[in-house]
Amino acid sequence: MKRFGKLLYDEDIEHWRFEDRHGAWWLHSGDTVAFHLGDRYVQGRIEHAENWYVLLGDARLSLWHKGTYAVRMEK
Repeated sequence: MKRFGKLLYDEDIEHWRFEDRHGAWWLHSGDTVAFHLGDRYVQGRIEHAENWYVLLGDARLSLWHKGTYAVRMEK
């Protein structure tokens, strides 16, 4: 089932959290997330080294912990 929601950073536990109208859960390294970019969703993988980032194909993009991202997940 595809779930549409937002990705938020939880500073208390230093993890990213997915939220939608059905609830919320925390993400871990290796979880896949589709980011809403322009008029489509692009599949990526959340990773953590010194900071959290997302791998989108060959690109490695840092996630801004004060940002909120529109995403789609399959659960």
